[in-house]
Amino acid sequence: MDRHLNHGQFGGVIMIRPIDLRAWNRAQIGEIQSPENRWYAGEECGHEPSPREAARHYVEHGGASAFAEQHRDDPAFLKPTPGQ
Repeated sequence: MDRHLNHGQFGGVIMIRPIDLRAWNRAQIGEIQSPENRWYAGEECGHEPSPREAARHYVEHGGASAFAEQHRDDPAFLKPTPGQ
């Protein structure tokens, strides 16, 4: 089993190693607010999406899971383990 990542029983991703949650959230918010995500969200809802609609689109269409898979070992998000 990967020591940094565990797939939850509901298809989600459970991080095992501590991460810098502020940096993680800032990066995801950047993806949520990206022109590409907002365009796709707008296509889905038929109008300029609100921030909430853009976030919902991002999560429901796999953005959050893809982000976790892509960045699971990214040193920008991993907190040092004790003794490092």
